[in-house]
Amino acid sequence: MNFITVPFVVFFLGVLCGCRLLRDRPALFRIFLPAAGLIFYAAGGVYALPLLPLEAAVAWGAGLLTGKGSPLALSAAGRRRAAGIGIALCLSPLALLKYYEFFLSCLHGLGLRRLALLMPADIADWALPAGLSFYSFQAVAYIVDRYRNPEESPAPFTDLLSYLAFFPTVLAGPIMRPGDFLTQAARAPAREVDAAGSTALILSGLFKKVVLASFLSEYAVRDVFALPEAYSSGTVLLATYAYAVQIYCDFSGYTDLATGIAGFMGFTLPRNFDAPYLSCNIREFWRRWHITLSSWLRDYLYIPLGGNRKGPARHCVNLLLTMALGGLWHGAHLRFVVWGLLHGAALVLLLLWRKVRPVAENAGGGRATSGNPALGRLCARLATFHFVCAAWVFFRAEDMPTALSMLERIILWNEPGDALPFTVPLAVAAGLFIQWAGPSIHAAFLRLQDALCRPLQALLAAFLAGLILRMGPDGVFPFIYFSF
Repeated sequence: MNFITVPFVVFFLGVLCGCRLLRDRPALFRIFLPAAGLIFYAAGGVYALPLLPLEAAVAWGAGLLTGKGSPLALSAAGRRRAAGIGIALCLSPLALLKYYEFFLSCLHGLGLRRLALLMPADIADWALPAGLSFYSFQAVAYIVDRYRNPEESPAPFTDLLSYLAFFPTVLAGPIMRPGDFLTQAARAPAREVDAAGSTALILSGLFKKVVLASFLSEYAVRDVFALPEAYSSGTVLLATYAYAVQIYCDFSGYTDLATGIAGFMGFTLPRNFDAPYLSCNIREFWRRWHITLSSWLRDYLYIPLGGNRKGPARHCVNLLLTMALGGLWHGAHLRFVVWGLLHGAALVLLLLWRKVRPVAENAGGGRATSGNPALGRLCARLATFHFVCAAWVFFRAEDMPTALSMLERIILWNEPGDALPFTVPLAVAAGLFIQWAGPSIHAAFLRLQDALCRPLQALLAAFLAGLILRMGPDGVFPFIYFSF
């Protein structure tokens, strides 16, 4: 169920009414919340509905066994095995439904066709349940956190199911941490909510998705990435910028919508974006882009692999492996692995540069190597942005030949071909501008809301929402991260 549809609005108003009626009945609210999530999830396909509570049951059971109060009184080794089995069971649907076909193609590529023929082929035809990547990672986070903090009380099953099935986040995040959400779910619905702040986020999400992301997809990205040979070098470069803006506006727009919707229910979601295209290096980019995924990969993959604790060589390997698996999380295709490895290689080069630079400066007598700090930051931002845009080509292209064809036309330059409408560069500029001015626009809207009475606030919000919907293309475009 897409947020930008009439059925969702009706569903959401019903949920808000339920939250209001259950303000003084926390026990009923803790049943109502997961039920609402499952109803929302079932709207996208009933066939996948049993998998979500099944993952919750596995995570809950593994959490019971890994705590010190385990009913089986397991040893430390037994607790570790229980956690490992729980994690494997939670990730097995993801491995089968999302990566099975990729695994078969790898066997063929390695010349192991006989082994591939022994594997059942019909699994590759099963549809991928929506949101599986997101709630599987959250289930793993719960098991790991229970193992790391065995003294803490296990969550009630209904609360854990709410955590995985929370409808604002179940399809495309943000990826929440168990402790942050379960603490909020344990209390009754809030009597006072930040209506103005939540409204501002919903309007921001609508504008990013409907006006910018959908426009750029319809009039620039889709056609150029489908047939780059038909377009000039400048147009292919502009389409690359357009996709960078589209994916930011699409995903951060979804995050704004989810955060605003959750805010009306009295829930606070973690921040997921912080003007990533203003980053001065690739490490800073990953602290600003899809923050909940990058922090999950750091805490549940990179650090368990050893992080930076086992020497420089192992540190570099851990960075590359983490980013490659992070790329593979987005999709079972070689181009996602390449995208992840490019970012991993950039992180390794940044790490090496930071080790070499002090030595070079000391060798030069300690003289500063950068003349103008402001100019240096601008150049660093431009270099980081263009690297990220080049990597996005592999992320968006349908296959590796298309990605390489696009990069070839940009590098060779002056290749003739078709152009894009003049409104495309304006939309790209607007998408970059809101990263710089977004906080100021948000604050100005809140000041305006504070100056108005409640009825006028509602009228203003309705007018702006209607205006935004009128400005966008016809039809409802799916969010990009729904496919991950």
